[in-house]
Order: sequence, then structure tokens, then C-alpha cells
Amino acid sequence: MPSDLPNVLFVGRVVREKGVIDLVEALGSSADHRTFRLVIAGDGPGMGALVRLIDERGVADSVDLLGWTMGERLHDAYSSADVFAFPTWFAEGFPTVVSEAMSYALPVVCTAKRGLSDKFVDGRNAVFVPPRDPAAIHAAILRVLSDRELAAAMVAANMSFVSAFAPENVIGAYDDALREVLLRA
Repeated sequence: MPSDLPNVLFVGRVVREKGVIDLVEALGSSADHRTFRLVIAGDGPGMGALVRLIDERGVADSVDLLGWTMGERLHDAYSSADVFAFPTWFAEGFPTVVSEAMSYALPVVCTAKRGLSDKFVDGRNAVFVPPRDPAAIHAAILRVLSDRELAAAMVAANMSFVSAFAPENVIGAYDDALREVLLRA
């Protein structure tokens, strides 16, 4: 559904622990929930609860549910996003979707869970939000959307961060590690 509102993208498995329910609550926490569109690319066992919540909150016209997405459609979702939001409280490492978002030059709003907090600096690579806090998520998204300097600084820092993992920058280290393993065998 086309809109002139900024797009906030979530990509991931639709389970409560990934913070997707909190994002919908954040969208509806404003008196005028039309400050941004929420685009959700993913599927999972929490999809029924998510759809019910969207209906209960009356925000269906501000949410795009893409379902499980890959290839060109996922590329389009990242490319049309203005902010990437991943308020997970799930115990995980550094989520691949966050790296993908960074490579698409997106500012990131996320929790300071291990993996993310190990690599990110709040206000430099991401705006950290407490887990399970829709009001804080809403405020952080609006902060990133309204503060162009902050968003631009985050994009620059994140593009530099992901460039360190580009194939041309890591192939030598992988080659050295494999040679070392072979020499020990």
C-alpha cells in the first residue's frame, strides 16, 4: 500500500520474543498512529496473534504484512525502508537481519541484547531501547526519523562496520585460517 509516511521495517521470525508485537504496540501508542508505516517481513507461529493485535489496535491501514520474504521482494523491502527496527529480547548473537539492514544504509533501532550491545554503541550504530517497552520503541523511531544528523551518522558508521565483512576484506583471513588448519592436520 503506497504511502508518503516513512517505512519502519522489521525482518524476522514472527514470535513474541523478536519484539514484533512490541512494534505493533509502538505504532498504536501514539494518538495519531500515522507517523510511520510498519512493514513486517516474516512469518512464524506468532502470526495469528500479530494479526489479531493489528485488528484490535485499528492500525491495519498502517501495517504491511509481507509474510516470509526473500530475493527481490526482500531487497525491495530493505530498499524502501527508512529505519530498521529489531527490538528483540530473544537470546541470540548478532542477527543477520541487522547486518542486512546496515548494508542497505538503514539506521537501526534495537535492544541492547548481547551480540548487538557487544558490537554497537548507542547513538552511533543504533538507538537502543529497553526490551518490551513499546513507548520507548515509538520514541526511538520518531527520534531517528526526525533527527537527520543522527540518522546520517548512524548510516555512515554502519556502512563502515559492514564493509569490514565484505568478501574482499575477509577472504585473506579465511584463507590463512584454512591453511593453518591444513598444516596442523
